[in-house]
Amino acid sequence: MSCLPKEGPVITGIRAQQYGIGDLVNVTCSAGPSKPQSTLSWLINGEPADESCLRYIQTPKRMDGLQKCSLQLQFNAERHQFIGGIIKLRCTSVISQAYSMSSEEIIVSDHAKASHTHSVHESEGPIISGGRPTYNVGDLINLTCTSSKSYPAPQLKFYINDKEARAEYLRYYPKVQFQDGNEVSVLGLQLRVNPTHFGGSSTTKRRTHSSGKDNQQIKLKCTATLEKVIDTSSRETIIGSSQQSSGLHIAENKAVNMNRGQTLLSTQILVLLICCYTTIWYSRS
Repeated sequence: MSCLPKEGPVITGIRAQQYGIGDLVNVTCSAGPSKPQSTLSWLINGEPADESCLRYIQTPKRMDGLQKCSLQLQFNAERHQFIGGIIKLRCTSVISQAYSMSSEEIIVSDHAKASHTHSVHESEGPIISGGRPTYNVGDLINLTCTSSKSYPAPQLKFYINDKEARAEYLRYYPKVQFQDGNEVSVLGLQLRVNPTHFGGSSTTKRRTHSSGKDNQQIKLKCTATLEKVIDTSSRETIIGSSQQSSGLHIAENKAVNMNRGQTLLSTQILVLLICCYTTIWYSRS
């Protein structure tokens, strides 16, 4: 069951005075309680804001299962962003509901005599490639998860020992588009193996071989989720520049007119001197 917010997103943090080049723009977009939770995004002059300018603000889930969300935007205003003296900021809220999920899971080991990589693959689900049967502490795990063809393309997520992979481990790749309109999502996972990956989780599996050594394992999983948008709304605000760009043009025009006036005056003086010299020469003749 879904529950939509009563109103669209709200933008806060816009200061009363105008902004100048180099000033810090620090605004926050907030969406009301909903289920599922809203997904927020920022546009600056119609272009998606850089990820480095965004900060996701976590809010606890309410007793009724509804959850608010907020997304902060911080950047220093640059000259090229003031188009006609203003910057347009737009926050969009999208609520999507999952209607299909599939996954593939692989289990890798730290023991050289362990059996080959164990894989659990669902029909029409994503495929994980690039894995090795064994990894040791310090080794680089470099995996790629590829979804099956669909439209729209599914959202991919990686899990390490049943916990969602941290953002710094993920590598995002552009969607692959086909002539029939279908798309494929691709997501990479890169991380160095450390002891916690083998022994730091209760979900980590262990097997004892005849050698008496424990065979520790890491569970790596990729899920593909198809969603449909059930609600979308946006809010736009405009911030102005404290520097009057038209004044700069006026100053430049004045300087040009002054130079033109000086040139005209010099030309008139030169013509007058030539006329005087010609008159004196004829009178002497």
